[in-house]
Amino acid sequence: MPARLLAIAALAAGLTVAGYAAAFGINAHHDRARLESELAGLGRGVYSPQKVVYHVDYGSGWRGRAYEELLSALDNHVKAVGADKMSLVVMLQGSGADLLVSAKSTPRLAQRIDALRRQGVRFLVCRNTLLGRLIDPFSDLYGVTERDIATAAVAELVALQQEGYLYLHL
Repeated sequence: MPARLLAIAALAAGLTVAGYAAAFGINAHHDRARLESELAGLGRGVYSPQKVVYHVDYGSGWRGRAYEELLSALDNHVKAVGADKMSLVVMLQGSGADLLVSAKSTPRLAQRIDALRRQGVRFLVCRNTLLGRLIDPFSDLYGVTERDIATAAVAELVALQQEGYLYLHL
């Protein structure tokens, strides 16, 4: 009898996963080239110059997914506006500093961060976070220099907004 109950439970779990995938899954059968052609010319074509600060105070999430999505959003933002018309700052606070911790041991993250830096994106780290979490920025974080340390994330966010930066928290 217990084996039969286990089999029923396994079947129910399988059906639940299949139902979830069907309800919320992305259609992997779409052809990228066809979609690009279909969507060409839609949306705003040209953006005015932008000054934006992204506030990142969260961890990497399941399998690093949150940081991958953040880097994709940053990349898409720069591509949409144009690096020459963009001033973009990423303020890392609390668990957000783990982005640069992870990049030390994850070449894919490091490469994406380097590509964004080459386009002018600045990654700042809160000094209070470093002190509170006992993080040595020059040995524990990827690519951090003295210029990348902000005294206090919240004060830096306000200062940047006073300089005309718009605040985003994804």
